[in-house]
Amino acid sequence: MRKTLLAVSLCGLCFSAGSLAFVKDWSTHSVKKVEQGAKQGDLFAQLELGDRYASGNGIKEDDAKAVEWYYKAAKQGSESAMYKLGMMYDNGHGVNYDAKEAAAWFEKASQKGSVKAQYYLAGMYKWGRGVPKSNSKAVEYYRLAAERNFDVAQNSLGVMYAKGLGVETDDVEAVKWYRKAAENGYAYGQRNLAYKYSLGEGVELNNVEAYAWASVASTNGYDTAEKLRDQLALKLDSDELKTAQQKAKAYLQSYSSHK
Repeated sequence: MRKTLLAVSLCGLCFSAGSLAFVKDWSTHSVKKVEQGAKQGDLFAQLELGDRYASGNGIKEDDAKAVEWYYKAAKQGSESAMYKLGMMYDNGHGVNYDAKEAAAWFEKASQKGSVKAQYYLAGMYKWGRGVPKSNSKAVEYYRLAAERNFDVAQNSLGVMYAKGLGVETDDVEAVKWYRKAAENGYAYGQRNLAYKYSLGEGVELNNVEAYAWASVASTNGYDTAEKLRDQLALKLDSDELKTAQQKAKAYLQSYSSHK
């Protein structure tokens, strides 16, 4: 679980918001070289060193040291470092778990344009972790990330519209965001889009389309979509099923896939 959470945090953007400076690729350098650059104040060397301590890449894993170097980079205005500090506090890695502190760092990173921070902060508002529970604030931050084409946030925004959380229930808007997530290859969005087609909510009922998207979601790793796909297959005649399978194949080729 830990490595899954950190995997997201360790692939931050190479540029911090507002910085157009040339970025040296520290990932190819030895730990000694990275340490030298970090101690000399190079922001991106500090980020790299923080990442290496967090992952144990070429150096003994030490989350407290990772936090130390993320702090230094954050002080220089790095949105990526701010986001990573939020992750460390949210997971209690190198520091005591502190949802309020995590939210504060996510907020700082969000203001600098970090879509990942915006997404995580939205979830904190949705569940009331570290911040007062507020579905309207959750929608606000989901939208910020979704409008920058972050597929997970697009799907989450669709859910908010579908369930009427923080906004008026609007299935058409829900389908709009599910489709964006689906076409970005997000399996959960593909399954949700299939479900809407199967019910005719926010879109005209179409079991061929529903089957196609459920099939793609299943292939992309969303297990419950397989059951939906098989249920839909029973509603299709042989020609419709053939068409649906052809659509599924085309969709799978057109849209990148990940969970």
